[in-house]
Amino acid sequence: MNSLVIRCLLVALIGGFLCACEVKVNTSGEPVNKVGTTENTTKETSSPKSETSSAKESTSNAEDYYNRGVDKGRSGNKEGAIADFNEAIRLKPDYGAAYSSRATVKSLSGDNQGAITDFGEAIRIQPDNAIPYYNRGIVKSKSKDWDGAIADFNEAIRLKPDSAGIYVGRGEAKYRSADYKGAITDFSEAIRIEPENAYAYNARGSSKLTSKDIEGAKMDFQKAAELYKQQGNEEYYNYTIKEIEKLSQ
Repeated sequence: MNSLVIRCLLVALIGGFLCACEVKVNTSGEPVNKVGTTENTTKETSSPKSETSSAKESTSNAEDYYNRGVDKGRSGNKEGAIADFNEAIRLKPDYGAAYSSRATVKSLSGDNQGAITDFGEAIRIQPDNAIPYYNRGIVKSKSKDWDGAIADFNEAIRLKPDSAGIYVGRGEAKYRSADYKGAITDFSEAIRIEPENAYAYNARGSSKLTSKDIEGAKMDFQKAAELYKQQGNEEYYNYTIKEIEKLSQ
């Protein structure tokens, strides 16, 4: 798979992965908009309360720590974020979002095994949520556990079959495990769901190239280049054009 495709996939996967740390909750436990766009977030200057005497106060307190951990994670303070997520989980042991967000930060800190364990807890708490399966699949891909990644992407697709990103993730894992036909099928499904997905075309082109389908690869690279140009992505457009020129020599 060419280096551009690897970069595109990494950007796409990390983009989906980081969404686990972009959602705050209000004191009733309901999700709110992304950080910085909602009026119902906790103030960064206020410190979360310590021990509480009621379940309601404990839940609210856990959410304060969670929201503060989200802010720290987004600002790059990984240790501080993990410490706040730890406290949120201590106060509310069934806090699936806190496990997922702590897992995200752990993986970004290089602790992939810790991330896998935390995503497992999030899945135990929220078994019908596709996102922890998807994110755990990404971490397993980072760890080169292709079979484990594919199993998690399978479950994520079962729960959310209309997500192009999950098909891209599974396609990448299949490609890495030398299942090129399966990779092409998954990238094709991602394109069906999201026809303007340039990196899915690029990835499918690379899979076809590895499978010796030169003309098919050229067609996909040309479509990817067209989309990159439309989307104003000059760097990826130029790189893809160079790939096409190499195939035309």
